[in-house]
Amino acid sequence: MFPANLERVRDEGIASGNPLTGEELSRIVLKPNKRHIKGFGTGPRPSSYSSKSDAKRLAQEQQIQELRAEIEESKKKDEERDQEITNLKILVAQLMNGGGGNNHSSW
Repeated sequence: MFPANLERVRDEGIASGNPLTGEELSRIVLKPNKRHIKGFGTGPRPSSYSSKSDAKRLAQEQQIQELRAEIEESKKKDEERDQEITNLKILVAQLMNGGGGNNHSSW
């Protein structure tokens, strides 16, 4: 789980009479990393990272809301179309049964 040289570096520090702190050990063994924050180790990322991810998340949420609105509009149009088809089927059935006569003036 730990790098192999962690114990070696720790033991060398103890043997020299100058034991290293956890942070000193990690700096020596793990090497500097641009994501490390001084005093926090591999702690939270700088706010510029979170600002970018927040902006991305907000943009995604806005896109989701827009897509949901489009879906609702499509559902409404589908329901209106279904009602129109039902009405046309009723009209055709009435015409086929002679209920509408030979008067085609409504077309």
